[in-house]
Amino acid sequence: MRSRQPGERVQIDRMSAGLLAGFGVKEFKAAGPAAGLVALKAYSRATSRCAKDFLAHLIEPARFKIRSIHDDGGSEFRDAFEQARQALALPLFALPPEQPEWNGCVERANAVVMSAARCMKAG
Repeated sequence: MRSRQPGERVQIDRMSAGLLAGFGVKEFKAAGPAAGLVALKAYSRATSRCAKDFLAHLIEPARFKIRSIHDDGGSEFRDAFEQARQALALPLFALPPEQPEWNGCVERANAVVMSAARCMKAG
């Protein structure tokens, strides 16, 4: 299941980041093994409507066609997001439960953000 060209199996994930005391964001991120980091956008909530908006944010400015996506099956990737994905005829590769390593590119990008957030809190 290797990506051979940009836009194949773009990995999408959401993480929560508490950057300042009392202020947290829900960050949606997409990365692709063949394309590097594709998109990033922060929201105040992690809902399927936010995920749908992120999908549009991902597709609109892309320099290449998004051909398929991976997600972890979280609740934010249901309802409005799923309807939008189906309307765009984007194939979905749903990850098995408890297998974040299958979304390795975006998980590594999450680790970088979390490390930076820890540095901001410490500094």
